[in-house]
Amino acid sequence: MINVLHGDGDTAVLEVCGNRSMSWRANLWLLASLALIALVISVLFALMGLWLVLPFAGAELLAVAVGLYKTSHKLSWREIIRIERHHVCVEAGRRYPECRLQIPRAWCRLRFLQKESPFDVGQLALLHHARAVPLGALLGRDEKQVLYRYLHAYLPATV
Repeated sequence: MINVLHGDGDTAVLEVCGNRSMSWRANLWLLASLALIALVISVLFALMGLWLVLPFAGAELLAVAVGLYKTSHKLSWREIIRIERHHVCVEAGRRYPECRLQIPRAWCRLRFLQKESPFDVGQLALLHHARAVPLGALLGRDEKQVLYRYLHAYLPATV
């Protein structure tokens, strides 16, 4: 998901983050409802003498909880791209910027490599000197193209 926080003639501020369809609270509600259903079913089986179902129901819920946590944690990553008059600043992190890179705008170039495969989302990078800073790691192919077109209005691209 791309949010344009500020954009005018010379400067822009973009927020790039993954598409989180459910918040962490909604994930907990989903987990609680699955736990209730699994508990009712496993208790019914345990009352019929099939008590071995109980530990497997708990293991299933644990696996779902771990999967929800890992997915939510991964999708909470955000990138803030600030294009200022003389610098481009890229900040990335979850709750606060964990890494920050400031590059002179005159040295920045964009690169977007995309293969013909429908499964390849492409690689969008900000180039300066011999370094390539990947942008939009959590975006899909169409969103990366939109981000590339928006950044291309402010920064030159490589040939």
